Amino acid sequence: MDKSSKFIGGIGTLLLLFCVAQATTWYVHPDSTLNSIQAGIDSCSTGDTVLVGPGTYIENINFKDMAITVKSEHGADTTIIDGSSPAHPDSGSVVLFKNGENTSSVLDGFTITSGSGTVSPWGHMGGGIYCTNASSPTIINNIVIGNTATYAGGVECEEGSNAIISYNTITDNTITDAGGGVEIYNASPTVTHNTIDGNTALYGGGISTGSSSPTISHNIITDNIAPGFSNDGGGGIWMGENCTASIHHNLITNNSNHGIVCGWPTNPTIYYNDIIDNVGCGVLNAEPSVTTNAENNWWGDATGPYHPTANPGGLGDTVSDYVDFDPWLASPGIKEYEIISNITAVLEISPNPFRQKTDIRFQILDVSDFELRIYDISGRAVKIFDQPKSPIIWRGIDENGNKLPSGVYFVKLEVAHYTTTKKLLLIR
Repeated sequence: MDKSSKFIGGIGTLLLLFCVAQATTWYVHPDSTLNSIQAGIDSCSTGDTVLVGPGTYIENINFKDMAITVKSEHGADTTIIDGSSPAHPDSGSVVLFKNGENTSSVLDGFTITSGSGTVSPWGHMGGGIYCTNASSPTIINNIVIGNTATYAGGVECEEGSNAIISYNTITDNTITDAGGGVEIYNASPTVTHNTIDGNTALYGGGISTGSSSPTISHNIITDNIAPGFSNDGGGGIWMGENCTASIHHNLITNNSNHGIVCGWPTNPTIYYNDIIDNVGCGVLNAEPSVTTNAENNWWGDATGPYHPTANPGGLGDTVSDYVDFDPWLASPGIKEYEIISNITAVLEISPNPFRQKTDIRFQILDVSDFELRIYDISGRAVKIFDQPKSPIIWRGIDENGNKLPSGVYFVKLEVAHYTTTKKLLLIR
């Protein structure tokens, strides 16, 4: 195996190229001779890697049909692509995939912010990331935050895109039409293991999809807002015509104007989700010609969802007519809280959300036998503290010392027959 390296002087930094089996790693840093990500991409051949050092890069990048990996050296917290100053206002997406890229084109570990979208006949698309013309990249470990557009504040997948969108935090994006976090049209992406929260749209605050067959699984979709024109916007997920989405194993909670809305004749499968505490309905089907399959979900109570005639005793989220919700799950993967005695205990967590570390503080009166555990969203105990002392400083690592991914975790304090649990959001 031939190896070559080339060093180019910079201000306190070197540009390092490693050539192994014709693959080269191009090092980009603000103080280097190679100081823009796009310049690194333009230097690449198939199979190369652009390794980006910490800093803020004010640019809008285009993968240009390159099967390459563009990866941050130290993660999204320290490596920011700021798309606020595009060369042309019609090309304001922070990251652009438009030339048929496949899953070998990888974007890994950046904060993607201040994008305004790329112009199309329907308006500006994809404020943060725009995938079109069958472009199907791999988008992982990013924070997509503070972007705007007409459609898709965070990520747009359209016209044949089969992108993989995984382990990202897509938050606080705002658009004027559909898809505050993610918009999917005539595409079949895989959207999995993301946190999609705090996004705002007219329709589909978290996700909007139409004429598509996406897989939407293992996501936390929470605190998104979508008023629609008649309070029918689908704060969590909105589905338009001819959508055959598979929606499973998601936490869909605290979204305004319904958790999931089927706005047109559509045929999704919605199963094994926790659909709880949404404003309006958990699932709303606005199209009487089709019955929405929403069997085997947890609705927030063992009595199931509330429907005035089909389940009037249900204490969970409401469902509309034309929703098949029976059978339902009798319990979630993990309860957020459970109080079954009068033993006094106080549990506090700060900061929450957190990135690097958080303090877990607790106070227990009159009881010495207790245990504190941290669970992931599936109910798996990832960290156990036996008789710990307060405060605990937790750095988002599991029992084996491995870093845990972004997502919702539950801190559970058990004292005799008393249990209290608090939700904790880790953002990598």
